[in-house]
Amino acid sequence: MKRLMILFEDDFQKQTTGEMFTLGNLEPKIRSEEVNFDIVALYQPGQLTFFKNRFGSIGVTNISPELDEVLRQS
Repeated sequence: MKRLMILFEDDFQKQTTGEMFTLGNLEPKIRSEEVNFDIVALYQPGQLTFFKNRFGSIGVTNISPELDEVLRQS
């Protein structure tokens, strides 16, 4: 069984330059937990960007409106 962690934009440190949404840019408290998960995904309205093992994005998928609503309420 794979373990999934869903991140939100406020789980990342603010950047003035460069790409903000990378696993290397996670808030320290989240970064220490992230290693316990097989798959890490960033939620943005309407889609999930999947990461794995700090090797970058492994895919982006659109999500159903129902799941989007559930995640917006989280």
